[in-house]
Amino acid sequence: MHPKLNEILGRIGNGTDVIVYAGPIRETLGNDLFKCCRRREGKRAILFLTTGGGDPHAAFRIARCLQIRYEEGFSILINTFCKSAGTLVAIGAKEIIMSDMAELGPLDVQIPKTNELVAQTSGLELSHALAWIGDYAFSIFEQYFLQIAVRSGGQISTASAIQAATKMAVGFMKPIYEQIDPMRIGEVDRAMKIASDYGIRLNQGNLKEDALDQLISEYPDHNFVIDRGEAKELFRNVRPPSDAEGELAELVQSLVEDALESGDSLIVNLSKNGEDNAANGGEPDNLPEETKQADEAAPEDNVHRDDDEEDL
Repeated sequence: MHPKLNEILGRIGNGTDVIVYAGPIRETLGNDLFKCCRRREGKRAILFLTTGGGDPHAAFRIARCLQIRYEEGFSILINTFCKSAGTLVAIGAKEIIMSDMAELGPLDVQIPKTNELVAQTSGLELSHALAWIGDYAFSIFEQYFLQIAVRSGGQISTASAIQAATKMAVGFMKPIYEQIDPMRIGEVDRAMKIASDYGIRLNQGNLKEDALDQLISEYPDHNFVIDRGEAKELFRNVRPPSDAEGELAELVQSLVEDALESGDSLIVNLSKNGEDNAANGGEPDNLPEETKQADEAAPEDNVHRDDDEEDL
């Protein structure tokens, strides 16, 4: 093990596994993380997670695996971005460690656009559209009713004015409502319920009351930035990195960036040596040069890389 990394891990705690996961949340990558956990070294884990999101089912399996494998639970360390399905993994952690530039994201599920092969849309778009249509329909009715009541000078009864305004509003809104597909509404509702139900199952007390509903439905955009300050409004245990954790994040970040810039994914348990690192075959081979000994070189196959994975 590289001396600098070894020294940092010792300061973090010999009973702690440090696992790096960089890339989309996918079932295939989740399986590799399970291998990292199978022969664990410590009683707790720190998951260094960098992801733009992905499959909520895989996110649930990853968080649940860490909860089961490590009797003292796991912390999640975010140095840059951990969005969407990554936030679902964070719900399962006992604490969230966020650097100054770290960000979580909302939990609105991304679903395929109608008649589109690849494009995705937020599950919130339809619900927001329906809410807007309902408000607009009422405003149309209200406008017609007031105009009829005022212009008639009281000659038309309130009941007749309501009936006339209702008929006019229905006629105006009917073409819009005819375009709504009830099957699509059911599909979106089911997709949004996935995040809700998984969040309930993963939460071990770190989420504050009503925070899950806020993560799912109250943010205006899928890419909305939830920084450390706002995360403290949602979770009970959120803190900045300790000195050792900050040094670890700085050390590992270059490795993560290299993997992501080349379109790869990275999973490695930094606390395991050689053959014990079942999923990755050894240590990372491209830590910053100042952390390496001149005569030391790690195996080339030490990390999992998947060129075919695409982010949502």
